[in-house]
Amino acid sequence: MANMARRVLAALVLIPLVVGIFLLGSPYSDMLLLLVVLLMAWEWSHLVLSKPEATVLHVSFSLAAGLCFLAWVYAPPLVACLATAIGVTTGWALGRMGQTRPGTGAWLVLGLFYTVLPILAFQFIASDTYHGGLLAIWLLLVVWSTDTAAMVSGKTIGGPRLCPRVSPNKTWAGLLGGAVFAGFVGMIAAMLFSYERPLILFPVAMVLACVAQAGDLLESLVKRHFHAKDSGRLLPGHGGILDRVDGLVTASPFLLMLLQWPVFEGWMNG
Repeated sequence: MANMARRVLAALVLIPLVVGIFLLGSPYSDMLLLLVVLLMAWEWSHLVLSKPEATVLHVSFSLAAGLCFLAWVYAPPLVACLATAIGVTTGWALGRMGQTRPGTGAWLVLGLFYTVLPILAFQFIASDTYHGGLLAIWLLLVVWSTDTAAMVSGKTIGGPRLCPRVSPNKTWAGLLGGAVFAGFVGMIAAMLFSYERPLILFPVAMVLACVAQAGDLLESLVKRHFHAKDSGRLLPGHGGILDRVDGLVTASPFLLMLLQWPVFEGWMNG
């Protein structure tokens, strides 16, 4: 009960804050996303580099991820590609310096893409000239509702496990319950945002919910590999920032790809 109270309190504080920032738009939303990238990279480096004396390596890796994000948001593509190449080289070098197990450099390079690319995709969605802020909030509502409904329906209904070797607490009932609830939330939010054909967004939100759950399982797989229960302790009752954005890691690139279809983009116009 104490852990649930902390989860609820943290949500009551963070959700209005995040929604308000995306309503304000750039540069405030970009600053928030940069902070998310830095924190994700910090937690990832702590998963990979277990030596407590390697603080300088954690800071360097986090800064490399943050610079890659800023380069792709604000710099020309050639500069952004150069920054990414430098970031990859930096990640590999830091992995070799703090190597505690085979493949540490490769894990840091993978972490650079894991922490930057999904948040960059979300930034592209949020920066859309016509409906970016509302679309970013719509995606957040879908992912958040998926997490909550999946947890509640999974604990209430129980039943067969979804992927017991990766995340023993997740069930098929939780996946279905989360997807259905997210579908209703996505459709209602679309009506409130005056999107065209909001009924179509019911199945779209359900698909995004399943994609978000896949991101949850992916992060669980990484934590299991490094024998970690949570990615960090930043958010009371929620774990670390990686634990909270795992659904966005997969849902953001997926939605960005959908938005490349003209017919889909038409559904989102207000």
